[in-house]
Amino acid sequence: MMRRVTDPRFCLNRSVRLRGEHSAKLKQGLAHFFEIIEEYLTPDNLPTLKHLKTLLESYQITPWFFYGVNKTLQDIIESDDTKHLNNFFAQLTQAKVSRETLDFDLQDLQSMPPFFRGLIIEDIQHEAPEPLDLKKSEPEDLEKTKQLLTQACNKLKHYDPEAFGEVTTFLPQIMTYACPETVSSSSFNLFGLGFTHNAASAQTVMDYIFFYVHEAAHTFLFTLACDDALVLNDFSERFSSPIRHDPRPMEGIFHAFFVAARFMLVLPNLNIQDWGNPSEIKRFEELGAKLQRIYSESKKLIQNHGKLTPLAQELFVNTCSTVDPLTQDIPSCAA
Repeated sequence: MMRRVTDPRFCLNRSVRLRGEHSAKLKQGLAHFFEIIEEYLTPDNLPTLKHLKTLLESYQITPWFFYGVNKTLQDIIESDDTKHLNNFFAQLTQAKVSRETLDFDLQDLQSMPPFFRGLIIEDIQHEAPEPLDLKKSEPEDLEKTKQLLTQACNKLKHYDPEAFGEVTTFLPQIMTYACPETVSSSSFNLFGLGFTHNAASAQTVMDYIFFYVHEAAHTFLFTLACDDALVLNDFSERFSSPIRHDPRPMEGIFHAFFVAARFMLVLPNLNIQDWGNPSEIKRFEELGAKLQRIYSESKKLIQNHGKLTPLAQELFVNTCSTVDPLTQDIPSCAA
């Protein structure tokens, strides 16, 4: 998978392995919590516990739920709050906890039970300068978003199976919201749960292909960073960002570089002329020009100022050697 960037493929393989180890530890912890709390649950909550144990064994618990229950039960056990425990389990009966298929699953953020909604919102807006006004999607907007996400998923699967495989590995579940201040995000803590602003405004299939590739690339790097810093620059150092108006730490520049490179690898494979209408083709061309600029600018910043670990340096060099031939005006990074 993704031979085009990591040759040898240790970076992606390592990222997947680290994620699997992290999931296994959380699974063990959650099973232990279930044993501890069973005697404190009221009889009407015991069927929910039994159902969750079955889902846990089969790994069919949705990612956000997997992490959220772990964190919440840990807090409850530490506080020894039996009433809170039973109220929490009563709320779990309202939540969609099982992954019914291996396909993408779309829910609206505001439909989540309060415990999880708060956890998810906290994770989404951790870098936002002000609290985000996350609202519930209108039904027609949610339906339009589902259609565009499904079309984007199908295009990726058909035209670039490698990229599709990476997306399904790192971004297994999608949640939508209505918020003009932010377009999309994803959460490593919530096991690759992706968030996207709903399609109330005119958006294209290309926008959602970019969403998939973009957020999967972020999660790829966050997973590698589980036991490798990747970027050694002090977080207080700031650099002119090719994406944002405000200066960003080198970690953000490295992410911008990697996301742009990932998408530049996908673009030539999409055969936009085969299926795109004029608006899709226009968006394709806009994204191509934008991502090439971001790639070029972030690459130069990393070359001039980046302090990378050996792992990140190898990923950077391999990425450059693969992406540079796809561009016309970006010099080779081999040095």
